[in-house]
Amino acid sequence: MSSFRQSWMWPWLLLSLPAFGWFVYALATGFALEGDNAHIAIRTFDVFGPNPPLLGMPSTAGNEVSGVNAFHPGPLHFWLLAPLFAVSGWNTWGLLLGSLAINVGLAGLGLWAAWRIGSPWVKRAVVSTSAIVLIVLQFLWYTPWNPYPVFVGSMTLVVLVWGIVIGQRGWWPIAIFVGSLIIQTHLAGALIVVPLILTVVVLSRTFGWAARPSRREVSLTVLVLLVCWAAPLREALTNWPGNIGEVLDYVAGSRSVARDASVSNSFDSGSMAFGLVLGAMSVFGVRRAASVLKRGAREGGPTDNQVVAVGLLITSMVTAVSSAGYFIFGSSRGLYLLMFCGVWLLQVLLLKPRSRIWWTQGTRMAVNLTVLMAIGLILFGFVGAVRLADARANMSVREATRELVEGYRSESIVVHQIGGIVEISPGMAVVADLVLTGHDVDFTHFDNRSDYDTQRRIERAPDSRLELFVVQQNADSTWPDTGNGAVIDSREIDLPHWGTRVKLVLVDQR
Repeated sequence: MSSFRQSWMWPWLLLSLPAFGWFVYALATGFALEGDNAHIAIRTFDVFGPNPPLLGMPSTAGNEVSGVNAFHPGPLHFWLLAPLFAVSGWNTWGLLLGSLAINVGLAGLGLWAAWRIGSPWVKRAVVSTSAIVLIVLQFLWYTPWNPYPVFVGSMTLVVLVWGIVIGQRGWWPIAIFVGSLIIQTHLAGALIVVPLILTVVVLSRTFGWAARPSRREVSLTVLVLLVCWAAPLREALTNWPGNIGEVLDYVAGSRSVARDASVSNSFDSGSMAFGLVLGAMSVFGVRRAASVLKRGAREGGPTDNQVVAVGLLITSMVTAVSSAGYFIFGSSRGLYLLMFCGVWLLQVLLLKPRSRIWWTQGTRMAVNLTVLMAIGLILFGFVGAVRLADARANMSVREATRELVEGYRSESIVVHQIGGIVEISPGMAVVADLVLTGHDVDFTHFDNRSDYDTQRRIERAPDSRLELFVVQQNADSTWPDTGNGAVIDSREIDLPHWGTRVKLVLVDQR
């Protein structure tokens, strides 16, 4: 028992319990996939289909650079979610459990790496950082939204890189896998992967602590890299310039269509102040780390102080890039940089390292964990409540849809989503449930790319079909016009959480 309490498994299980609790509570109270989560469910469903996704989720880059329709770089997140989702028979619990496993699994990998590094200072900093991130966002780890793996994965990648620099062997394949997941899941991931690569190169050449990888490790690293990037590479080769061109257009903002400066360059005092704070933290961290590294000997392995200084330098580089990001993106996109908050917290803890480990001392552990959970509930409890309210509201929409289309499994169905709230949440809940239950569905995608992901688009639907309208009630209690066609049946559903009603109208266009 004592060996278990001294292992990385003890804090990992302890810190993962709230997330598992929310997962069980979500399923017990009813959870329907909606919005982006429903879109992720469809793309994960397609992994084993005839047209598997080659890229990640559509990004919102077009909100800043007019005409750009970039996707996040790859489908690795979908690949990881797909096996358990398939085993569940494409049921919601399979996708939620897979999402939970990925997110808390990444945290566990970071803790394992901290234990391999061995320094009590490293363990204390990584466990404390993981505690804050896991508990504050405990309500969301079971949901598949694509930024969440970056929240945890960025911390884990920093610890893996940290270990590589100070001489850990065999970690390159793991680091490449985690880095690939971070970049592919969200474009912002590239902001930390690039400086981490540069930091590894500079520190390795300066101090020579990094172990020379064996041929086996090099071969395995190359294999992992090829497997992770096979799908995006295929998309690039068959659809050049494709998504690479869209991403470059976004970065350069050089579309012939004018850039909307009111969106992309908007600043507020909060973003500027936060960017300045991060900038000051990074400068302070780099100076302190450099001071320690200059004083220590370079021969042999690093001392405990040098080990901590390496981690401080790595985290300070990420913080510096984050600071620059706030001034480049402004308030419109700065919110996405919060995905790196774990690395910022880790940097703060490394500025004044302590070897005391609060999570192995009974009373102290209970007090600190209770405080952290209370802070999480107070600050972010409403986020979990909103998520569950959305999911429960869409349960009724999903069930009404199933009643409406019962008996039409062999028919092609086109789904139209009308109304702002419908497009945000219940519209995609309807689409995803029809797809996952085996219907032939076409719908309006929320990207305008005509060169990629052409399946299930309305313009490709057969002329003989049924049309299902998911419409939001107007403010004057009237309903939008659903056009021509014989109405087969309809359903009206209250959405008290949204303060509105929706109607499902099944129309015969055969």
